[in-house]
Amino acid sequence: MRPPSVYAKLSCPAGCPCDLLGLLHGPHRIACRLVMILLSHHGLSAAAIAGLLGCDPATVRRWIHCYNTHGVAGLADRPRSGRPRLGSPRLHQRLRRLLAEPKAWTIGRLWSHLGRPAPSQRTLRRRVREVACWRRPRLVAKDDPDRDQILADLRRTIAELPEGAAVLAEDETTSTCCPGCGPPAATRSLVLIVDDPDAPAGRFSHWLAWGIDPSVGGLAEGQAAPLEGRNDFGTIGYRGPCPPPGHGRHRYRFRLHALGGDLRLAPGADSRELERALNGLGNVLAVAELIGTYER
Repeated sequence: MRPPSVYAKLSCPAGCPCDLLGLLHGPHRIACRLVMILLSHHGLSAAAIAGLLGCDPATVRRWIHCYNTHGVAGLADRPRSGRPRLGSPRLHQRLRRLLAEPKAWTIGRLWSHLGRPAPSQRTLRRRVREVACWRRPRLVAKDDPDRDQILADLRRTIAELPEGAAVLAEDETTSTCCPGCGPPAATRSLVLIVDDPDAPAGRFSHWLAWGIDPSVGGLAEGQAAPLEGRNDFGTIGYRGPCPPPGHGRHRYRFRLHALGGDLRLAPGADSRELERALNGLGNVLAVAELIGTYER
């Protein structure tokens, strides 16, 4: 006699460890979305469907909305423009390493040199803006009547530089070196603030860095600090001097704070947040200051 009701066994008859929900959310996820729509047609709420299928009610509502808007075609997987979508966690380090090389970098060239995992170019453009800033160079046109004289003066100026001198562009994104200055013995970390107190709109920050180990003896040229904040250019890391032409000589202050403890501040903080954290810590052992001048 046939039983009135038939129920599936809790364990797989073939003896394999089948995870039905895992299969529905993995290789058979489109079938899972079809089941959501079918159960919704039978009057079940999004919360009830989510309880049966082991997902979030917001996920159920989202796929129901896709079905109501695009039909069955809206339940298919949507391709992403790049994987991983937001770039790898070490993308900033890889970008800094590439931008440190003197080359006419573009988004396309950076993307081709990054290798795998390769983000989308849209993601790459957004992440590049966090560590650098694009500037169109001042070019000398071929039909400029003073072109030969300008180039001759430039060659003569470069030739007169002392041996070992480095030529840096204005607003250079490569940080200057930060030599160690013998901090107190109780120092646990260093904080570096580079700013321009003579900017037209008031004090203008160029570099906010903290979490520097006092035992390493300083940062090499172009080396990023362990933790860096957002300067007043709107980027993370170092940005070089670029005062307005004709505004006179500007002072650039390099202030190194020796702390007796660790500064608990998230990366990307601005100058006000950094100074507020320094004042709240109350454990500044010493401050060293170096001032350089520059004008255009």
